Amino acid sequence: MKKDLKTWYIRNAKFWGIGKSKEFMQAMYRTLKIQNHILRILLSGIADGTIKKVDRFKIYFTNEIEYNGEMRTELSLAEYNHTIRFVFGTEEHKSLCRSMTMYVVERIMSYQNRNKKRDGSCKIPKIRIHEAKSWYFKDAFIAVDAEKNTLTFDTINGQVTVPFKGSIKLKQLLEDLEARNKKKFGGNYCIPQNCFVAAIRVPFVQMYNPTSYLGFDFNKTPAQWIVFNNGVTIPMPDEIIALTKEIKEVNKVLNEKNKPVSERTMRSKERRKLRYYWRGLHKKVRKLAKKIAMRMISIAVNQNAVLVLDSVKGGQDLGTFGQDHVMPALQTLCENMGVPFYVVPCKDTSRRCSECGHIDSLNRMTVNDFKCVSCGHAEVSHFNAAKNIAHIGKRLFEAEVPYGNYARNKVQTIIEKYGAKPV
Repeated sequence: MKKDLKTWYIRNAKFWGIGKSKEFMQAMYRTLKIQNHILRILLSGIADGTIKKVDRFKIYFTNEIEYNGEMRTELSLAEYNHTIRFVFGTEEHKSLCRSMTMYVVERIMSYQNRNKKRDGSCKIPKIRIHEAKSWYFKDAFIAVDAEKNTLTFDTINGQVTVPFKGSIKLKQLLEDLEARNKKKFGGNYCIPQNCFVAAIRVPFVQMYNPTSYLGFDFNKTPAQWIVFNNGVTIPMPDEIIALTKEIKEVNKVLNEKNKPVSERTMRSKERRKLRYYWRGLHKKVRKLAKKIAMRMISIAVNQNAVLVLDSVKGGQDLGTFGQDHVMPALQTLCENMGVPFYVVPCKDTSRRCSECGHIDSLNRMTVNDFKCVSCGHAEVSHFNAAKNIAHIGKRLFEAEVPYGNYARNKVQTIIEKYGAKPV
């Protein structure tokens, strides 16, 4: 009997050739102007110390402020919007106004997360919402008429309906809305491309009923770049080796932004050009990574296996050893082709003995060697880790956890939260 673990993945529905009516453009520019006004108010509060912190739900103040006769040190976004109603110029469209403020707050948080120093501090952002890039609808404020080929936007100026010339995945969007009993959706109007993009849920259609588990361990060692639990090893191609080395050298210069200006080897304008070159290098790696990912998919399909993905990460400081491009390509291929897969947390997979289950940092004393201090089991550390990763996938499958990415969770938490039965 086929065990079909129902799940969904996210794809984009796209509408192009948007009819930019006068009403549409007026509503868009008014919205962007309001958001920049909110941005200036919040950044000013952060700069003078009035605002202590912002998050997706609340604004936190350094000292108590009066709100509706009460002294408060925090306000929800809806409450905070009430204090700045003058910015919106209307008492209507409160949910839309709250969504606009939430988008501004997320922009600030995104900047702070990207530029946070090691001590947790961050300089005051100097950012603005550009009027030539995008108009973002975080919540469901757009409706589509498939027969008339029109989109209707809820805006600060009221509803605005515009035509579109063509679309991609419109049928899937309508099916997703019906499945969730919704009539409206959110998304992003891309101004330069004059198109609207909406994220939709697409059902995962399973290709086969798996009978085995294929895990792999990702490594920086070129000769043992990808090691599977079935003994197969994929070495890093010479072309990727050369590209990753070059990326690592470029990263050294790009990371000088954290140094005083006097100690930098390159000015900001030159570093900007270098970043374009850096993106080009990553694009080449990404192209090669897709071929590797397809090869890995073939191994899983031929073995009729659940493909269990290692969630190892790198970072700009460490450069890349291909994992940051192979992993996304693998997940996308699995979703599109219906290959059963899990992305699992990699905690302790290198320290756990695949024979007895004992976890100890002393089990792995070198990069390549593993020897369990409890049972004495010894083998190549990467092969041992791959078997542990496959073991996690087996646990999730037996608990009937839907296929998908669970990298940010603990294994037992995944089973308890998402599993249909305990294991």
